[in-house]
Amino acid sequence: MQSKDAVPIFEGFGPNAYLTRSGRVLMDPHGYCEGPIYEANEDEVHIYMNFGVRLLKMPELLDILPPRPEKSETCRECQGRKWRPPDEQGREGLWCRKCTAKGWVRLKD
Repeated sequence: MQSKDAVPIFEGFGPNAYLTRSGRVLMDPHGYCEGPIYEANEDEVHIYMNFGVRLLKMPELLDILPPRPEKSETCRECQGRKWRPPDEQGREGLWCRKCTAKGWVRLKD
């Protein structure tokens, strides 16, 4: 990703995610599935930026995310934590699928 001027925020199981200097998140599915590098959609940005916060211990990554919309409510599934609770063995939970690691869900008009 050096040619894209990007640094890794998540590498491992699933597509790798990279953050560019301009704040874009690029996804590289190579090694996980076939396909070209692409720009992350809104849900992927929230998921992978939160992974970056957790794995890299860099909470300032959340400053890049757009603000929560006025017409939204706290996610009832994760109570705004963005992650599911730990399992019975105490392993950290995965990102909340209801809000896609936002901590909130949009209200329908």
